[in-house]
Amino acid sequence: MAHSPDRGFTLLETVVALSLLTVALSALAPLVVMAARADAAAHASLVAQQAAREKLEQLRGLAWSSDAGVVPVSDWSTDLSRSPQAAAGGTGLLSATADPLLSNVAGFCDFLDAGGRWLAGGSTPPAGAAWVRRWSVAALDGLADTLVLQVLVVPAQRADRASTIPAARAINGAWLIDVRTRTTR
Repeated sequence: MAHSPDRGFTLLETVVALSLLTVALSALAPLVVMAARADAAAHASLVAQQAAREKLEQLRGLAWSSDAGVVPVSDWSTDLSRSPQAAAGGTGLLSATADPLLSNVAGFCDFLDAGGRWLAGGSTPPAGAAWVRRWSVAALDGLADTLVLQVLVVPAQRADRASTIPAARAINGAWLIDVRTRTTR
């Protein structure tokens, strides 16, 4: 009986094929790790942006108008460092004496968990704080009836590195700015 050359793979061929497969898969491993890191960074950026949008909307919702264009109506007391916000006991649309975007200033800062849920206000992060959210309110130079609203959200463990806005944005934070002009009601 003659031997057929198509009897299957030899042990050497199988070892070579498995070696090539192992080399190919190990070359893909760094790509999988990079993709996972990029996904985590994108998720963190999304949480920071959403938290910044929420605070900016709270600031925009405070009273900043005038009664028949004569008497200014301004909210100077809503506490936005609580959740839900309180009608009194806070800073409302007051300006801070120091720049509250560069450090944790009570009344202009709160802390969030990893999912962006509110944990506490104040100037010291509580246990479990993943994000620091800071905001500022300032009159636009030369326009007393126009406010500049800013909200900055940065990772809590890196908040000390957020001494400048570009540095804060580089660490997966979010920074939103809005201008609000007094309206007549």
